[in-house]
Amino acid sequence: MSVLNSSYKWSMYLAKHRYEDEVLQFADEITKINSRGRRQPRLIAITDVAMYNLTDRIEVKRRVEIENIMSITVSQPSNQFVVHVPSEYDYWFESLKRDKMIRSLTQYGQHIEMFESDLSKLGELVQKKNEKDKSGIITIDEKTSLPPLPGLKHICMFKGLKDKRQYTRAELITTEQSYCKSLVQFLALFAYPLDIERNRLSVMTNRNKWIDIFDNFENIVRFHCDFFCPDLQKCCTRESISVAVDDPKAWAAPGSGSPSARRRSSRFHHVASASSPLTGTMSRRASEFEPHQTPGSSSSGKDRRRSHYLSPSATYLGTNSSLDSKAGSDSKEKLSSPAENNNEITLALNTLSLGSPKSENNDDNTNKGQEEEGGGPPRPDADVGAAFNKRVSLLKTVYEPYLANWTKLQELVKKLQEKSKYAKFFKKQQELCGGLSVSAYLIMPIQRVPRYVLLIKELVKYTDSTHPEYASLQKALKSIQKIAKVCDSYIK
Repeated sequence: MSVLNSSYKWSMYLAKHRYEDEVLQFADEITKINSRGRRQPRLIAITDVAMYNLTDRIEVKRRVEIENIMSITVSQPSNQFVVHVPSEYDYWFESLKRDKMIRSLTQYGQHIEMFESDLSKLGELVQKKNEKDKSGIITIDEKTSLPPLPGLKHICMFKGLKDKRQYTRAELITTEQSYCKSLVQFLALFAYPLDIERNRLSVMTNRNKWIDIFDNFENIVRFHCDFFCPDLQKCCTRESISVAVDDPKAWAAPGSGSPSARRRSSRFHHVASASSPLTGTMSRRASEFEPHQTPGSSSSGKDRRRSHYLSPSATYLGTNSSLDSKAGSDSKEKLSSPAENNNEITLALNTLSLGSPKSENNDDNTNKGQEEEGGGPPRPDADVGAAFNKRVSLLKTVYEPYLANWTKLQELVKKLQEKSKYAKFFKKQQELCGGLSVSAYLIMPIQRVPRYVLLIKELVKYTDSTHPEYASLQKALKSIQKIAKVCDSYIK
């Protein structure tokens, strides 16, 4: 059970399918026998709601709810037993731990009937999958095909930001979106083309080698795109405009942004750039943090338009980054004042392949009220601190394997680069992404966690102690600081 409890893949599976409330009761290696009599090692997990069949890589092959298990047949002469699922198809197992597994099933499935058989091999009692398929009954097997390229469903663009607190919240979301884009770009340009199961022409024919190098990174990408960034985006629905991402692959492509997409986004032409997720900081004039002027005030329309929208920076893509030389520098970087260095104004949306803008400021959201105006306690999905606290445990579970493998990862990549076929591939892909090397991408997760510490500190600084979000931000800061210390311990 400890293997599953510490597995990031298992945790992410439960989170993705909203099974997080299930309580794990049993987890152990069991021999599964298929319809041809072939024995296959499987990890079987049983919660208070369902039974799971997992591979040795902790990938869920099938989930069967306990309420659908009607009976169990055990063999008297052998350790074989059959779990009968009439609405789907049966499972044929063999294990010395049979009794323990059956007790876990019957504890939460008191309707399950028990039968005994004198047969040593129970194959003839098994209702097979192909029999169910022929009868037209749809099973609920988990998909065995490889998952598609991850990506965000929409991008938040900010408007009407009034003070340093709102700008810091906006910077947190925009840098997270930029970080996600960089991660997805690495998968699309480097990792997936080398995966022999996705690309039969890959120069890397050994998939175990691919797993050693890229598997942990891929899980980090899915964590941020599927869970963490969407949670943060929900925190700022009132002060942002939501723009749909039509195609994650096109969105993550270097220099993305078709002419039609740029035309759709033309009304966002005055953009104050947020920082790169890695090195830059959000900068603008102090006057932009003053409350919006009322009609007839001395503030010019140009200044008001400049501060009206905040969008992800275009500078983190398509340029030769100095990531290799600044590895780990984020942990020592101090956030500059948002009132400094107004030279980072840039047109950001021309790097995004986006759909039509969609305002999230509907009547329902307005009636619920946001915490920014002091209209009562914040909505559950509007609290940035709560969003961090909700995912901090999963963040730690996902990042730790990557950090623990960091030294080995660097050595593996260095060995690959010494081989001509890989060196040629890396050089070609590096040209496609504006000069960013493999090492520049791989170090991004190392640098991102300390960045969270800096951003949350800034948010705490600009949040009054009486604010409803203050307590959750303090808790989030302590949690993320602990993870940052773990990062330091692994990479020193």
